[in-house]
Amino acid sequence: MPDDQKIPLLELGGKLTEEPQKADPVSVRLYNEISPSIVRIETNTKTGSGFAIGKPGEIVTNFHVLVGDPEVFVITKDGERHKARVKSADDIKDLAVLEIEGSIPSTLKPLSTSTAVLQENEVVRALGHPDGVTTAILSPGNWLENTSNFKRFNKALMADFASLKLDPKDKELFLQNELLHARVHMRPGNSGGPCIDKAGRVLGVSVYENVERTDGYFVPSADLKAFLESDKPKFKFEYEWQHAPDSLAAQFLTSYNQRPALLSSLVGLGGWGAYRAYSGVGRFSGGLSGATAAYGGLGLLFDDLPALQHANNQRDFYKAGLHTLGDSALLAGGLARNWGIASRLSPAGVATVDLLAAGSGNLAAQASVQVAERYLTRAGKAGLVLIAAGITAKLASDLIPDRLVNTKTLRTDGTSRRPFYLGYKD
Repeated sequence: MPDDQKIPLLELGGKLTEEPQKADPVSVRLYNEISPSIVRIETNTKTGSGFAIGKPGEIVTNFHVLVGDPEVFVITKDGERHKARVKSADDIKDLAVLEIEGSIPSTLKPLSTSTAVLQENEVVRALGHPDGVTTAILSPGNWLENTSNFKRFNKALMADFASLKLDPKDKELFLQNELLHARVHMRPGNSGGPCIDKAGRVLGVSVYENVERTDGYFVPSADLKAFLESDKPKFKFEYEWQHAPDSLAAQFLTSYNQRPALLSSLVGLGGWGAYRAYSGVGRFSGGLSGATAAYGGLGLLFDDLPALQHANNQRDFYKAGLHTLGDSALLAGGLARNWGIASRLSPAGVATVDLLAAGSGNLAAQASVQVAERYLTRAGKAGLVLIAAGITAKLASDLIPDRLVNTKTLRTDGTSRRPFYLGYKD
């Protein structure tokens, strides 16, 4: 069968695979139209799905995919990884809107919604990233009912529901949620993906699956529409840019805040020692330092260039750009320093060449020897300057914080109760 009639498919009772499989023409058409708008959501501990809706760069997913994790990433169909922040959330309806940081991929076309009442056994299709696979998967199925609820399908958890340490009013509101119900193969990782009709409109947002993985449950698109149009947010999310905990900059800033005078003295002594070491460097050790800089700069450039190419926000671009400039300077400086040192003649050789040139009476030869020696010396010194500039650029890049971290999640009603989430361990 031609490849254009195959798509990644997960049917009832089927095996999860990212290899394209034979599918009906409608499923193929819908997958090709909609899959670019489907994204994979990653946090420090969980994976889920989401889809573009609303304004450019906005992604809908489940709140339970995000809760408890300070960082969230959106991975688009082309594999690009985007930092994102939570813009709004409803913990009871289990919905959230993410906002991509930086450039917005043109492939993320917002999907439309439908509140149509379907008939039993109408064909529907769920899309997402089951089990966190990198490729969006289409799961075809049949509509079962337009109203269901948590009490009916998750009786195992209901047995322990009363013991969960959650606000009683929030628990009652949660149990009142109405869900849509379809016979469709879903897995963990589908959470946050859309369930669509034959026209590609969103009927609901995937939220739960049964243990047998034969049924899926969805937040109705009417609830999604009301959430997106609400002008009364339930939460306020505060973000800040931070360094990675193991970065040199983070360690230095932590130490500096604790002992500023000591760190300032050590930096000064380190700079003076480096200057003395390089100013007195010998021919062999100078060549060795040049070779090390050139080799290191060349090797790191192979990592820098892809990072620069895939930088999709301003901070990542500046950070990758400084790394690239720094490693380019190390490479150029190392080569110049090696060439300047290795090409220079020994003192005895210089004296011999000077003597021969003087003996020949050829003033041009004498001048050439002097010019060559002068320029080779300058090349070695220029190489040292480039190496120093490269190190400085790399240190400067490490000072740019590149982690977008949620530092506070506050309720807008002023209460301090934590967000509703069934996955709390305490």
